[in-house]
Amino acid sequence: SSSSSSSSSSSSPCSYSSIELDLLGMWFAIVKILFCAGCVQPLPALLAMLDPLRQSQDLHRTAIRNEHAYYCTVSQILGKWDGPVTDFKESQPASSSPSSPSPSSSSPPPSSPSSS
Repeated sequence: SSSSSSSSSSSSPCSYSSIELDLLGMWFAIVKILFCAGCVQPLPALLAMLDPLRQSQDLHRTAIRNEHAYYCTVSQILGKWDGPVTDFKESQPASSSPSSPSPSSSSPPPSSPSSS
């Protein structure tokens, strides 16, 4: 008979208040957003800061379980990563992402039909 909405349970899954859990969930979401955006450079420092806060806590039994799960996935991926940790945008050569051709490099506009 466990209720996930009951925070006054005698066997609380963790020692954090609901506000503290919300803040921790926000940080986990920031890790997710940075990872998904390819901005991985700040992640090792964030993971080092957040990891001690999740130790010995049953966060998988709290309202932030989904954020925690994604955080753990990112942490495991970066733990196995053997390449350099740089921003995705920095690793892309500037000339490799052509957007739309500039007006100076496009062909001239078609001439209008002339009536002779």
